[in-house]
Amino acid sequence: MLPAQDPIALVECGPRPVGPDRESVTPHKLSLLALVQQYSESRQQLDAPLTARQRKDTCLLLLQLLQGPELDGARLLVQLRRRLPPEQLSGLCRRLQRLRDAGVEGLSELVAGVKQLIAEAGPRRLAVSCSSVVGFFVRRMVLAFTRLPFHEVTRVYAEFAAYHAAGRFPDGAEEPPVPTMADSADCMDLGDVSDAAVVSIGGDDEEQADDSCSWVGQRPSRRQAELLVSTQMELLQTNERRALPPAQLQEVTSRLLRDNPDLAEAHFLSFLNCLRSSELCGAVHSLYHSFDRMGAGGDEPSRGLRYAALSLASLHARFGHRGAALAALREAVTMSQDSNDSRCLQQALTWLYKLTDDEEARQRLMRHAIAKSGELDLHELASLGVQNYTEMMARRGAKPTEAFEQLAISDQINCQHSLPALLASAYSVRSALCSLYGRPGLAHLCSQLLLCIDTSGSGRHGAPVCGEPVALAAGTVARHLAGQGEYARAEQVLSWAAEQFPPAGAEARLVRQQWLEMEAERALLAGRCESAQEAATALTALDPASGRLRRAQLHLLRGEPAECEQLLAQLLAAQPPPVPERLVQLLLLRAELRAASADYAGAAEPLLAALAECQRRRLRGARCSVLLRLAAVQLQLGLRGPAAQLAEKLALPLLTHGSLHERARLYLLRARCLLAEEPPRRRDALPLLEEAAHLLTRLQAWLLLKTVFHLRAVTFHELDERAERNTAASQYRQLMAQHPTLDGVHLMRIS
Repeated sequence: MLPAQDPIALVECGPRPVGPDRESVTPHKLSLLALVQQYSESRQQLDAPLTARQRKDTCLLLLQLLQGPELDGARLLVQLRRRLPPEQLSGLCRRLQRLRDAGVEGLSELVAGVKQLIAEAGPRRLAVSCSSVVGFFVRRMVLAFTRLPFHEVTRVYAEFAAYHAAGRFPDGAEEPPVPTMADSADCMDLGDVSDAAVVSIGGDDEEQADDSCSWVGQRPSRRQAELLVSTQMELLQTNERRALPPAQLQEVTSRLLRDNPDLAEAHFLSFLNCLRSSELCGAVHSLYHSFDRMGAGGDEPSRGLRYAALSLASLHARFGHRGAALAALREAVTMSQDSNDSRCLQQALTWLYKLTDDEEARQRLMRHAIAKSGELDLHELASLGVQNYTEMMARRGAKPTEAFEQLAISDQINCQHSLPALLASAYSVRSALCSLYGRPGLAHLCSQLLLCIDTSGSGRHGAPVCGEPVALAAGTVARHLAGQGEYARAEQVLSWAAEQFPPAGAEARLVRQQWLEMEAERALLAGRCESAQEAATALTALDPASGRLRRAQLHLLRGEPAECEQLLAQLLAAQPPPVPERLVQLLLLRAELRAASADYAGAAEPLLAALAECQRRRLRGARCSVLLRLAAVQLQLGLRGPAAQLAEKLALPLLTHGSLHERARLYLLRARCLLAEEPPRRRDALPLLEEAAHLLTRLQAWLLLKTVFHLRAVTFHELDERAERNTAASQYRQLMAQHPTLDGVHLMRIS
């Protein structure tokens, strides 16, 4: 009597493999054997030889079909029509028809024929290398077919006949329509492709997405499972939109684990899938299972534990658990030091300077990480470290030449070692540097270059990099267009960016955040309080600091100084402290708040603090904005001469690199300086007011445009030009009727 089995032990252990991973004979694989034989005979024809491009396309198609999921007859015929030459496709269809008519004997002859391709080699016969992907497939199929009993062979033939009939393959008498393929100098033979070769099939997004979704419901072999896992990992890291959706990928991963419970890579793929869905419990569960299987085998079991702790640290860092991340990181560092694993130490060091708050310690760790990564040939870590170090230098007020020279080192590493993901990241950093140093046009150009360059990698799908750098570049382009009053084009750019990422991904949330910031800024310029309130509320859910800043601006627009000052105090006292650009924005808003209460002397204090911050951090663009408002405060305090001189100095940088809003404010400031002089000079302010009105109309900044119309009407009245005064007053009243705002709000702003 057999002993009773413990049901709890069975549940904990899970399914066990029933045997070795054997090849199964299916109609799809028999069709591929017929394709191999047809291609071999086509290569031997001397009257109509295949061109180099046709040979290459056929070989790549065969490898794609071997490594991909099994297709039904109709979909297989679609793939063949897309890539096979017309003559070869007609010959293959005739061969499949003969196999169907010949019965079981035809299948035996097919297997015997492809077996000769491996056994024989000569000048007139194309031999398939036994060590290639195709040769390995043929050997396994021959062995599997030879082991089948007769009743199984008859079953396979019946399935093949039904497969062929369902696919509606032509009989070969008619030529199926296929696209014409041009010749090329490249050549690839079946015997030249090794098992380690990586196949890259070009195609549109629909075809690749359809091929990925074909894995749902399939039962891939062990090798196909490993290829599927590696491909999905690559797509999740470079182009998430081309990977399987989270639900379908989880279904495929569960099926892989049922058939291959010891496949640790499948658990890690499930971990990455949970990460992109922000599912903490599922990510931890999958990561622990991956640890158990990685640490159980191999010559060095502790290696899996080291990288397990490192992955756990990255998981907690992604979800904002800084204490848990540092604890896991210390464990990884300790095990790496005990095993003298320098590479794992460098990975841990990269995360360590990411989680460190001390600026001096972070700078020291970055320098050490860059130097050590170069010695160990860890080029990705070296390039990433250089980019992080460049960002830190810019934040601390480094000269532009020093920052761009440092970034050039990252470009050199990326080009030498073909790192497309970091190349895209370098363009994003360069765009941010240009924006930081007051060159929005160059930032816009760098973002356009990032969106136009080819960042396709050498992976199986050849998918271009489409991650956070692309989302940031699209936001920079949209922000530049919105600053020029091109709101429709800016929305088109952000709509395109939203289509490039999955709706639940981090990049999609970043695009949504940029969209809301643009909408909030547009509503504040137009004086639409309800729209600004909606945008600020939605923005708070994505970025609390940005949402509270927009709410503070909204309180200022509504004339609620107490609520505005309360939000400003909270933002200025937040930990960690705001970045320099955000700090300047908060100080400018505080100056606007005090000026709205006619406390112009008190408004000068935050403006001077913001000016000192801009000079210390070399924020040239923000410095011009601060000086423009400081000149407006000087004018309100009666210092017309210094205000006019400062406005003249700001004319060149603002008219060259400023947005429409900054240029309009400059024209308005210079007009006010002229209006403060003697009456003969007041007429010179009218062209400046006219130009400011034109720019503000393009920008749809109705709030400041009312101020311009009000000044024009007052100026014409003082010059005793009643017709022009009535026209300006009529324009003011029409604007008030079309875009109503709070009474007198437009007169209290610093302009």
